[in-house]
Amino acid sequence: MDPIHELEQLSAGLADIAILLFQYKQDLVKQKFTEQQAFQLVRDYQMILLNNKN
Repeated sequence: MDPIHELEQLSAGLADIAILLFQYKQDLVKQKFTEQQAFQLVRDYQMILLNNKN
């Protein structure tokens, strides 16, 4: 596959994930988590998704 096409697909996938993570953080704040707690939970979830590490 063309490397440029692969990078474009990766970029699009990361943009989709970023939108979902932002919405997840907003939902956590609505559920009365502090901004810091919500950020930490989203960061941990992102690490699991992208790195497959705990």
